[in-house]
Amino acid sequence: MGLGFAKLIFTPKQAAMRKVLLSFILNLCFNVGNSSIISDSAKTINRSAIKFYPLQLLSGEIRISYEQPLGKNVSAELGIGYLYGIIDGELDGDFGPEGKLGIDDVNGFAIRSGVRIYSASTKEHRSLYFNPQFLFKYAHSGYTPIYPSYKFIITDAKMYSVQILLGYNFYIRNRVIFNPYLGAGLKEALEGHEITARYFTVHLGFSIGYYL
Repeated sequence: MGLGFAKLIFTPKQAAMRKVLLSFILNLCFNVGNSSIISDSAKTINRSAIKFYPLQLLSGEIRISYEQPLGKNVSAELGIGYLYGIIDGELDGDFGPEGKLGIDDVNGFAIRSGVRIYSASTKEHRSLYFNPQFLFKYAHSGYTPIYPSYKFIITDAKMYSVQILLGYNFYIRNRVIFNPYLGAGLKEALEGHEITARYFTVHLGFSIGYYL
């Protein structure tokens, strides 16, 4: 999830998604606090995993990913997401320290691919990991209200990004994993065939996953 410094504005649909997200995070924190993060009796092996990214709901995306081991400490990851919104400023890079940051309704998708390199070769990969990845987003909308007196037309918006992430893979129990991460990236946005912005991004988030 990319971060901006402004006030978020949510539509009723997005407010409902926010309530679901908050309930999910509270439940997750309760379970983590009442379980052993590192279990010596864990019987998992170096296996594939599926993951969900709750904080992406705040930026208008329902995101999941699949991780497939390639070796003892290397794996490939492929992620897909459904876009129901994009952040104001994401297309032109003008988030503005004094402006309001809202979520515009769109329909689209996101695809991510990358490699994870773990610092340890343990069966559950309980370690730091280095994760370079590539992101592509496509979004379409007839029009998007940014200000009451102004309509901004969006047609076939595309975004490309290269990201470098650093995180930690916690093995909780019963094959459940928890991955907090942070990082930075470079994004390019286009409307049609015209480049509208290039800017640096900062990323902070987590995923909750399950070993298959």
